[in-house]
Amino acid sequence: MIYKYSFFKMILGTAPMVFIVACNDETTRPASSVPLASTPTSAVVTPSPAPTTVVTKSPPRVDPVVAYDANRAHAPGESIHGEAFNEGPHQRGSLMQGTGNVHFPITTTSEEAQKFFDQGIGQLHGFWVYEAERSFRRVLEIDSEAVMALWGMAMANTVFGAGDRDRARELIQIAKAKMQKLSHREQMYITAYAKQFEASSESNPDPQLVFVKGLKQIMEEFPEDLDAKAFYVLEAWDLNLIEKLPTSKDELTDILDEVLEKNPMHPVHHYKIHLRMAGEDAALASKALQSAALCGPAAPAIAHMWHMPAHIYDRLHRWWDSAYQREASARVDHRYMMKERVMPYQIHNFGHNNELLIQSLIQVGAVKKALSISMNMLELPQMPRHEKNVSSAKDEGTEGQGDHSPTNDPRDFYSISMNGTSRLLDTLYSFEMWNKAIELSKTVYLQESPNALLEAARLYVLGVAYANSNRPELFQANLNKLEKVKSLPIFQEQKAEEDQMRKLNSYPYNQKTYLSVDSQVDERIADLKAYREYFFENKKAEALNRLSKSHITAKEKLALLYLYSGDSKHSIRIAGEAVDNKQDEVVPLAVLTYVLWKSGDLKNAGQRFEHLRSLSEQIDLEVEIFSRLNPLVQELHLKDVPASGDWRKPRVQEPDIGERPNLDTLGPERWSPVNAPDFQVQDETGRTITLRDYISQPVLLVLYLGADCEFCVDQLRTLLPTAPRFNQLGISVLAIGTDARTKKTTDLLGISSPVPSLAFASDKSFETFRAFRAFDDFESDPANPTGKGHPMHGIFLISGDSKVRWQTIGAHPFTNFDFLLKESKRLLADELK
Repeated sequence: MIYKYSFFKMILGTAPMVFIVACNDETTRPASSVPLASTPTSAVVTPSPAPTTVVTKSPPRVDPVVAYDANRAHAPGESIHGEAFNEGPHQRGSLMQGTGNVHFPITTTSEEAQKFFDQGIGQLHGFWVYEAERSFRRVLEIDSEAVMALWGMAMANTVFGAGDRDRARELIQIAKAKMQKLSHREQMYITAYAKQFEASSESNPDPQLVFVKGLKQIMEEFPEDLDAKAFYVLEAWDLNLIEKLPTSKDELTDILDEVLEKNPMHPVHHYKIHLRMAGEDAALASKALQSAALCGPAAPAIAHMWHMPAHIYDRLHRWWDSAYQREASARVDHRYMMKERVMPYQIHNFGHNNELLIQSLIQVGAVKKALSISMNMLELPQMPRHEKNVSSAKDEGTEGQGDHSPTNDPRDFYSISMNGTSRLLDTLYSFEMWNKAIELSKTVYLQESPNALLEAARLYVLGVAYANSNRPELFQANLNKLEKVKSLPIFQEQKAEEDQMRKLNSYPYNQKTYLSVDSQVDERIADLKAYREYFFENKKAEALNRLSKSHITAKEKLALLYLYSGDSKHSIRIAGEAVDNKQDEVVPLAVLTYVLWKSGDLKNAGQRFEHLRSLSEQIDLEVEIFSRLNPLVQELHLKDVPASGDWRKPRVQEPDIGERPNLDTLGPERWSPVNAPDFQVQDETGRTITLRDYISQPVLLVLYLGADCEFCVDQLRTLLPTAPRFNQLGISVLAIGTDARTKKTTDLLGISSPVPSLAFASDKSFETFRAFRAFDDFESDPANPTGKGHPMHGIFLISGDSKVRWQTIGAHPFTNFDFLLKESKRLLADELK
């Protein structure tokens, strides 16, 4: 699966990898802003609770208007409101600071509901769709008649290709059926949005166009509605309807400028960046520099608002500014995830942002940080893309996790794991860290990949490392493995997917520069054979001729090979081409400087070295690609280099960046697992069990919904034979149910006496479920003796130091315990030793 708006980076001649990645400060509201409906308020608040992971499909969908009924029959863990409510947020959110200075008046009697609605609108503008839906659900909880909240929930499932259009369709149908008491303006929003789900007909040939034209009508009828203008621009551009409307990007930008004239800190800066980042047009990008400076500060709690300006700076080759923005985004995500007990794979843009952050760090020479973040991405919890579970197998016989569900599966191009491996390989290759690559190949960081193209890239980098380290036997064994990649079943799957995407004329498969999966593997094999000729067969001329035609070998690496063969002329030319292709990047500049110096051209080497120094603030000098230039300082007699030999220069900051917060104030540099909450439950004998009983010992905690949940019983049947394998690793297994006694469950499982490998306990008060947030705050379930809300299925892997290393929470139980066993070995490798 590839997300609709994935970010594809086909690195052909410049790096070893091929990537396909599944791309408020509150200010005073302008005096000219006139309320458009009822109860104007401003939103002020604190971060909200954790998203939950949905790993299965529910039973067949029913009519959504009928489904919105508290008396509807439902399985344990499911929403009483219908399947559309099984997914999305389940924990109550809170008002938070920093989601954007916006006001979208709705019909409600509650000031608090209005504040949550405004918060949701700001989160939509920042594409923080999960938290947006949480805010809108909170509106509905506070005021069940605030039907615009259903429109907001639907928007959160379609904005910029996010979420699930089936859910959106159901939600907007409910809203349309209940909108009679709303204002004319609100009804226009709901009616326009619903139009896009109608089937094409003679009267409505292009439903999405009708939707966007409906937004334009609102914008024209209510000119003070700034968010109508914002959403009109977003959808016109996002749905590729600019020519059909007709309009132009310049006209859309003018509309955004009207919004910013009324409200200079409106989060619409985000959309202006999108409109100005087309292609690699630096002149166009420069027109969004003000929005690049203000985007993050306009909604500082939203990580994506810090991420977006980097795309403008990329087009201007301001890699250091890109690195700042992406690190800011990562830190805001880290703070949010760690505070709200969220797994990294639950953040839709986290992997994409971090892999681009590493790219920026490579471009500025921050080697240690690039390695650290790459390796941290590989330490993060993984979640498989599809989970066969009891519920879906029983009801539909299909794999349960939908395309919109969060994952971190190393097989998938868009996963955090794949991004981490890709950028780790890029870092090692770019900075010629051959011994480090070989060292890491013996660890979990560079183990064999289940993704065929990533495995080919891994073997390619290792082959180059073995060649440069003069290890012919290891080189040949590695090449033999690479030659077998195309015979792997996963390679055939990826090739079939490529064929399908080409038939659909999808990007990047329709690009002339796209390298087919066959070619990607074949060229890596050919390149390593050329390396064998160069390093081990004394056929340098033949090897260089082959590598000169390669799409894989980076020009700066080729330049060095020419230099070492004694061909300075070709070396200088190719290194110069690398510098031209990678403007203001430190690696090609360092290579060209070195090549000129070693070729005897001290004057030009000195000029290039000064250029390198102007970009050198974040360079790690001890890395060989830079440290080998240290003697050049002596030959150039540079008087401004101190006795320490540190030839780096501080960077001159551009005046257009505005005031930037210190990165440490935004959040921690790395994500870390959070402490597990303590619990107190009773086993069948009445003995109290707490988390403290598992001090210094990892435990797998399974929260199930009692013996009356047939899916839970089937889940436990699946777990029962696997539990001893967890025990063999040193991991205890504890299942906590909602029944007053556990005997009913054990009887159903055929357990007549205690099983050493799997302990059972009871939590009829649901306190453990609440503590671990395996609880739906939004439900009003008559079966819940404690009042509002109901428990949900959850599994938590807790380390011996009481950290939650992996978790899943959802309306349906997770059953892939074979995966979880492997994941436990990986995440707890040091502890289990």
